[in-house]
Amino acid sequence: MKKIVKTLTILIFIIFLISINSNLIESQKIFYGYIKNGRFLVPLRGVFEEFGAEIYWYDESQSIEIRLNDTVIIMRVNYKYAMVNDNVLILDVAPEIVQGRTYIPLRFVGESMGAYVEWNPSYMYARIIYNNIEIIVKEKSKNIQIDYKYQKIYDYNVNVVKIPYSTLLELEPRIVLAKNKINGREDFKSIVERSGAVVAINGAFFNTDENQKDSNEPYGFFINNGKILHITRNRAVMFFTKDMKVIMNRVNIKFNGYLKLPDSQRVQNFYINKINHTPDNNDVVIYTKEWGNVVRADNFPVITVQNGVIKNVVWFGDVYIPNNGYLILMKGVYINDNKIENFLINREIWYDFDFFDNYGNNLNSLLKDSYLAMGCGPALVINGRVDFNPVLEDFDNEKILSLKGQRSAIGVKNDGTLVLVTCPNITISKLAEVMKYLGCYYAMNLDGGASSALYLNGKYITYPGRLLNNVLVFVRK
Repeated sequence: MKKIVKTLTILIFIIFLISINSNLIESQKIFYGYIKNGRFLVPLRGVFEEFGAEIYWYDESQSIEIRLNDTVIIMRVNYKYAMVNDNVLILDVAPEIVQGRTYIPLRFVGESMGAYVEWNPSYMYARIIYNNIEIIVKEKSKNIQIDYKYQKIYDYNVNVVKIPYSTLLELEPRIVLAKNKINGREDFKSIVERSGAVVAINGAFFNTDENQKDSNEPYGFFINNGKILHITRNRAVMFFTKDMKVIMNRVNIKFNGYLKLPDSQRVQNFYINKINHTPDNNDVVIYTKEWGNVVRADNFPVITVQNGVIKNVVWFGDVYIPNNGYLILMKGVYINDNKIENFLINREIWYDFDFFDNYGNNLNSLLKDSYLAMGCGPALVINGRVDFNPVLEDFDNEKILSLKGQRSAIGVKNDGTLVLVTCPNITISKLAEVMKYLGCYYAMNLDGGASSALYLNGKYITYPGRLLNNVLVFVRK
């Protein structure tokens, strides 16, 4: 009897607490956000308006102003700075626009307004309470549908990760450079963790010989967020559009340089060969911040370009790469061929590029608006057929031509499903057959051997035997 009375007392007390809570919380609505770089972003409209905040959007500057009582918060899309009243603060993640909607960092804005913010990692939702109003924000990308199988194909043990197209639309591809520079080296786990990857696979070849002048430099083609970071020519490149459509071809690229002369109607064309490469004796190379901080001029010109204008021309010493620009280095015959005497301070300068296939056909209409590209090679499958021709892509190493080894590959099926593979003890020609068996319409070999690496949702399926230079990751949008 005493036990029953005690149980009833506890139940009455719980009901009492619930009734108190229901009186305290006037309303509860559910919104949806997403995680980026470990931070939760929520829609600008709706969430904070529920608390009585006034929201102002300034289209010309893409700025946001939030007013609640005596608090004024000002932020700008894609900028990691915010002003709260008179204080300038640094954000962990910037506001951004996704599919026409503006998203802002939840905890920063909520706590700046004086709200209580609680994150539940187990069920991927946040509670925000302000002035007796509670709002729930759920993680819309919680149930990421990605398939992994360890299967036997033609007597080979193959790790196969398949990302359906519907899931790809929830992810953002990114080429992560080791230590955020072209010629870096970094542990695979470190790259996965700092990028917040859901899926990751090793990328392009790189020079592992520490004794060479281009040590750790990749032999790959990289476009990240529409920006060219590095190139190779004549080899297979896989291109992603913003809507995650995938195209692959053997690709060449031609840079076109333009220099405005004193007569505003006259433009001089000049030669550019590479971007973020160690220069040859006769070369013209563009350097961006992905290369590092400094390029050394050694009796050849290095031109500083900022905001489309020449700021300096230096022939000796260290030249710093500007944040909002790039450097152009000229060596050998191209110093005269490019008419260096015309590269004067304050003259307008710019460049663009054209894509071609191995036969000289222009590919701009297909590839110019690509959001991301990863190039390595050789190609394995093109247009649904095995198309393995390493000599055509200038490969002459027996490791590529005929020897067995640990391999990695990336492919895409006709329905848009992305296929990521690692496989031990296989030739690349047989790897092409495996990718065809898996239904790939396009497929390309990636770096292999000790560089082979594959990760999915907390599991390291294949762990590399060396530090890596570049990794292709997919993160939640």
